[in-house]
Amino acid sequence: MSRFILLVLLVAIEASHHNDSIEIQPRRRFNSRGNLLKYLVSIRTREKIYNWGDNHFCSGALLTSRWVMTAAGCVTTSAGSVRRRTSRRNLIVVVYTPYRLRKPLDRNRIPVENVVYSNEQKICCQDLVLIKLTRPVSGNKNHVLRLPVREISDDWLCYSIGWGRMDLLPM
Repeated sequence: MSRFILLVLLVAIEASHHNDSIEIQPRRRFNSRGNLLKYLVSIRTREKIYNWGDNHFCSGALLTSRWVMTAAGCVTTSAGSVRRRTSRRNLIVVVYTPYRLRKPLDRNRIPVENVVYSNEQKICCQDLVLIKLTRPVSGNKNHVLRLPVREISDDWLCYSIGWGRMDLLPM
């Protein structure tokens, strides 16, 4: 078993100890702003390009107070067929910011300590990356992603959240 999968499991165990497990109900309706956006983080370069928030390039999910999960494509670049890893020194994670074009509080802008990549090519987690923050997220511990207590079935209604590109819209 790869070290990456073990790290994902350890982070998941840590998350489950920090949160009361919830039982997700199939087809349950809820206010997405109140329930989903609190886990959403914005992954950005350290400096804005022209306007505040235009340096956002990817979203992630807050797993624990120090760990974020995102897609590997968010922090790698593809040069031909060889992926090159992005320098963590150029990354910052912004938490508790449903409006990515508004300047967040300084305490909600957290530099990246480490980016953990999976080296496995033939497993489920090859497109996942874990990002370790330099310090824990301050605030409500309930903003850390809760893991379901039972397996997800095919009839469950699932949501995906994030920010889309805004190239054609005014900033």
